[in-house]
Amino acid sequence: MSRSLTPLSLRAGVFVFRYHCFKRVTVNLKARIDQWCFRYFFVNYYTIFLALISAKGRLIMRNLNKYFCIFSTVSFLIVTLSCSTGYNKHADQYFEEGLAFYKSMEYDLSIESFNKTLELAPYGKDNNIVYYNRGMAHLKNRQNDKAIYDFTKALEMTPASSKTLNYDIFVNRGEAYQKSDDFDHAVLDYTKAIELLPKHKNIKFVYSNRAWVQYAKGNYDEAAADFSEAIKVDPEFERAFYGRATVWFKKEDNQRALSDAKEAVRLNPADKKYDDLLYEIKAAINKN
Repeated sequence: MSRSLTPLSLRAGVFVFRYHCFKRVTVNLKARIDQWCFRYFFVNYYTIFLALISAKGRLIMRNLNKYFCIFSTVSFLIVTLSCSTGYNKHADQYFEEGLAFYKSMEYDLSIESFNKTLELAPYGKDNNIVYYNRGMAHLKNRQNDKAIYDFTKALEMTPASSKTLNYDIFVNRGEAYQKSDDFDHAVLDYTKAIELLPKHKNIKFVYSNRAWVQYAKGNYDEAAADFSEAIKVDPEFERAFYGRATVWFKKEDNQRALSDAKEAVRLNPADKKYDDLLYEIKAAINKN
């Protein structure tokens, strides 16, 4: 018994079309319906059916494009989120590798490892630590400009609440500026470190470093004051006595210079430069 083409049959044809390859099903259906239509002359139904196929096909293709776009967007967000949170197993491995190379004083290899860490996780939440450690490796390599860049990046990413890390960054960037003879910026960074953590266990070294920068700038009174602050923190800090003796000697205050130079030699008689300064001061006194 032949079956008449009803709206239900049309929906069944569309259902078949949606779940099979569009091109293949369309060709097969078109061939079959051609035969049927020309046999029974139901041209109107044939035209309507083709129109439905065409409309449904466009709808399916639009849906496929929509789903593909959604999938691509979701994939992109997942990758971005992974980078932004900093989780990347390989990046973490390179970071640990960089630390190990730094400890073994292989600074070039350490820098390479930190570079790979940043390449793999460019938006890592802990990248301030990576920049700081790479800056330290550059500083050890006497690559002061690169160290300053990395310390600056680390500062930009480090919250104000992380006082200890900010202190370390200011101190080490100050040293990089000092070694680059950028004394004004060095003084600023050492000052920021002192203001941030005035009771830090290593604060005497910061006072001493700033004192030498002031001395290089010709600010002898400021230099003597900083060496005095370092001595207040540690009364047996021989480097501060040596530095202050150097300042007094420069100011031709030879008696004060002699007293501080003697104290430096007493605290560390093995350091030849202390003894040399003491000799020069005595020679200047005897000459007068």
